[in-house]
This record gives sequence, structure tokens and C-alpha cells, in this order.
Amino acid sequence: LAFANGLTAGAVHVVWEKPEWPTPAEYRAGATFSAQDFHDELITDRLSSTGIMNFYSDSGPGVTITDWNVLNEPLHVTHYSDTFETAGIYTSNIEAWADYFIRARAIRPDARLLINDYNILNSANDAATIQYRDLINSLLAAGAPIDRIGLQAHIALNTITKADIVRRLDILAETGLTIEITEFDSRDDADQLTPAQQQQIFQDMLEAAFEHESVDGFIMWGFWDTGHWRGNAPLFDADWNTKTEAAPWFNLVHGDWKPNLVGQTVNANGEWIAPEGLFDGSYDITARLNGQSTTLADVAVNGAG
Repeated sequence: LAFANGLTAGAVHVVWEKPEWPTPAEYRAGATFSAQDFHDELITDRLSSTGIMNFYSDSGPGVTITDWNVLNEPLHVTHYSDTFETAGIYTSNIEAWADYFIRARAIRPDARLLINDYNILNSANDAATIQYRDLINSLLAAGAPIDRIGLQAHIALNTITKADIVRRLDILAETGLTIEITEFDSRDDADQLTPAQQQQIFQDMLEAAFEHESVDGFIMWGFWDTGHWRGNAPLFDADWNTKTEAAPWFNLVHGDWKPNLVGQTVNANGEWIAPEGLFDGSYDITARLNGQSTTLADVAVNGAG
């Protein structure tokens, strides 16, 4: 449906090493099983030429998905790799995780491969960020072809500042990889964030991501309360009313950061010069003359000219 309406989609999660759901019941913690069978089934289903990544590709029967979260939450769940290491299939978690990425790249050389984790930005200090950076560097050193660092950004702390966010983005940028905010939302449980605090953290997150040269994506984890996993989506309440805490999205993304250039003119040489302050990016430009028009799609505008 998304592709039929001109949208795209990303895929989550190829490997999520939880000891319970969504791991198949026969391979969950406490079950008796063959580690080799577990490994073989994982590879066949997820990381082989007959698996899901190939299914949703140019050569498979499904639509082509190019963004794949290959490894989810390795700082928090390690059931698969622990099992495989104990059985001697791999020598370490790092070797196992690097192998997932290597296999994913072999199947989908055209795809963008992402690692993803939580409580990196939503943390009282930088320790988790440093741990995440070091893990990613270890995976890169082991040959893992990681393209992007995913930050879930489920914000529950009311003490996170924009400076905290920027500093942690800087730490992760030391890897040289592109960063993506993959699952932004905020908590409104008791003792969590008030609407005013949710609005502030939304603005801080958007501004920090937009301003940081290593960040190239911002995804909200839902947008409507009724369809949200915790009943508190960033944009709309259950009756589709726009929430006050959604103001930064509309003020920035659909306001300050969205150019409204209409009726522009060319110079004597037939050239259009981008105005001062126009953000770098790809633009669709429509030119009209004597009742006729033509549109140029994805015109790159950047400060270098």
C-alpha cells in the first residue's frame, strides 16, 4: 500500500536476539534445542538467498525494500549470539553480529544496513553512548558492513537537554557512519514527561538532528494515539486532534524548514540563483513560460553551488 501511494518503507528487525517473543517458541530461553538447528534456521529464514531480505528485493516476489535494520538492541539482548558462542559456532558475540551484516551485504549489496538500539539518548549520562560507539567500532573492525547507526529515542527522562543530544550524536559520529533517529516518541506515564516537556524534547530532538551533519533521518514511532504502542504518539490524539506537544513538527518541518518559493524569476542569463538561507537538499523546481511549464525533479541545492 505504501509503495502504491508513492511512499517507501524500511524493514525491522532482521535479527532481534530476545530470549522471548518474537523468537520462535522452540528457541526461547528455557527450551531444549540444538544450537546448530537454531543457527541454520535463522540464517535460512533471514540471511540467505531464500530468506526475507531477498524476498523484498529486485529479484524477489515482494516490493524492493532498501533500508534494513539488521541487528536490533545488541546492547540489551544477546540470546542468539550467546547460544551460538556457547556451542562453538562463533567465538564471540562480535563475530556472530559481524557475520549477520556480512551475510546481509552478500544478499543485498544495494541495501542500507543499520544497527539499532535504545537508551542512548534517553540516558542520564554518556556511558551508553560510549558503549554503543565502541561496539560499533568493534563490529566495523570485524568486517561488518554497517551503513547507519540507529537511535530509537523513546524519551522517558525529563532531564535530557539539546546539549546532551548533540554531545551524544558527536560521540557516535566518531565512527564515521551516518546516524538516523529511528523510533522517536516520549512517555506521558506518571512521573514521566508533561505535555510541555514533551513539546520541548520534540523540539530539541528535531533541531539537534536537523543541525547535525551526521544525521540523515528522523522517524517517529507512530503518530496517532490509538495506533501507538503506549497510547501517546507525537502528533495526534485518539480523535485526530493535533496535540500541543506536536507544535515543533509543524512549526519547523512544515514551517521554518520548508521553503515557500513561488514566483521566482531568472536573471538575464536564464539562471535562477538560490536565495540566501535556503537549506541544502533536493528540490523539485517548476518553470513556467507563456502558459507552458516543465518540472525538474531532485535538483541538488548546496552551499558549494
